[in-house]
Amino acid sequence: DVLGKYLNEPVWKLIGHSRSHKKLPYASVLFGNDPDETHAIATSIIKRNFQAAKFGWGPMGHGSLADDVALVEAARDGLGPSTKLMVDAGVIWGDDVDAAYKRAVKFADLGVTWLEEPLKTEEVNAYKQLSDRIKANNINIGIAGGEGADFYRSADDMMTNGGLDYVQIDVGRIGGITEAKRVADRAKALSIQYVNHTFKSHLSIAASIHVFAGFRSFDIIEYPAGDSPLILDLTAPSGIFRDPEGFVQASDAPGLGVDVNLEAIRKYQRSVNIEIDGQTLFKSSQP
Repeated sequence: DVLGKYLNEPVWKLIGHSRSHKKLPYASVLFGNDPDETHAIATSIIKRNFQAAKFGWGPMGHGSLADDVALVEAARDGLGPSTKLMVDAGVIWGDDVDAAYKRAVKFADLGVTWLEEPLKTEEVNAYKQLSDRIKANNINIGIAGGEGADFYRSADDMMTNGGLDYVQIDVGRIGGITEAKRVADRAKALSIQYVNHTFKSHLSIAASIHVFAGFRSFDIIEYPAGDSPLILDLTAPSGIFRDPEGFVQASDAPGLGVDVNLEAIRKYQRSVNIEIDGQTLFKSSQP
């Protein structure tokens, strides 16, 4: 960000992209506590003019197959038939390929685009078994994963050996923008769709969108849609906002294209004192 602002260039250009393409943002939200609450969340997303949404975590995977299907049915009914719908299972089934497969079959019938993180990140072989089984039976749903990858090799292993259709990378976890760009380049070579993992703020969206701004085929972006003040406050009044058609795009503005709101950050500042056997190793300034 600093280098881009110094050179008066957007980050996407600094990392090798020749242009910035529009992305379709999907509202990233949690499942409600039950189908009725989930349905209400879905209808609120439509009222906010989103064309895609992802529901995750909450009760998903904590009950029966019928319970999980009821949650997704409620989301689909609230969104309507034409809105893209994704499901994030939050690694709830561990290494249980059968449990994940049964959900994938049912969710595919509801027009779910992908089932995200059905298994633990390290269960690469289980991911491959799940992916192979889905494809062998012509089940029309993708498998997504990768947000738990904290270095390039981990992401590459999942892409190469896990049978992923979508790789989701957290730019803050993988090692920064340039490391995430390596993953995006590798995904392109493997014909896997790269998607960001961004649930917290417009600051993280800004860092994430530059990574794959120049790939036209990587056309969907996770977009936090909850009610946490952190989502907007950290960069207020700037942000990565939707255009009249509902799309977002990394701009030509220098750096990340947003400005950090230091006052918003300052209220979260805490004093830190690190001691060992009474000896102070570090002491921060007072908030």
